[in-house]
Amino acid sequence: MTSLLGNLIPLFSGHRRIEDLFTETVARLFERRQKLCLDWLEEAGLHTARVKDRTRVHVTTQKTFKTEDGSVIRPDLWVEVHRVSDENLAEGEALTDVVMIESKIGAREEKEQLKKYADHLAKMTGFDSRTLIYITRAYDPKKEDEVVSEPGEVDFKSLRWHDFYHFLGTTEKDVLVEEII
Repeated sequence: MTSLLGNLIPLFSGHRRIEDLFTETVARLFERRQKLCLDWLEEAGLHTARVKDRTRVHVTTQKTFKTEDGSVIRPDLWVEVHRVSDENLAEGEALTDVVMIESKIGAREEKEQLKKYADHLAKMTGFDSRTLIYITRAYDPKKEDEVVSEPGEVDFKSLRWHDFYHFLGTTEKDVLVEEII
């Protein structure tokens, strides 16, 4: 039996449309299953998810930002993790980590795309941590020093969608997880 997503993908031509459809599906999963999103971020090496019981996740797709030079960037996923830790509980203040995710399914990075994203993230204020994730279907490894100009300002992770697939295989199944798998 073919999944709904499997039936929809052939109706969309071009890699960009398939990538957008998949991005929207993953975003929906992260919104509905916030603990799953936090677990995946933690497995990917981000430590934003340590206080899961007092953490909220907000996911946006195709969020548009205007950079200092006037150009526009539009990452596939924008994830804000608002968390309350024991240290800031007394003040009632949440810490906010942000994760910008650029997905590639059948397409390649545009010239300097990740560098622009990292530079923009580095200049953003109001976040306790900033991470850029580049996740691809095809092998397209990137090194942090090729992407991030100012070490320590932005964490960078280069991941593969097949790792996400394997991660989903270890989680509790529901309709959205089954669709993505």
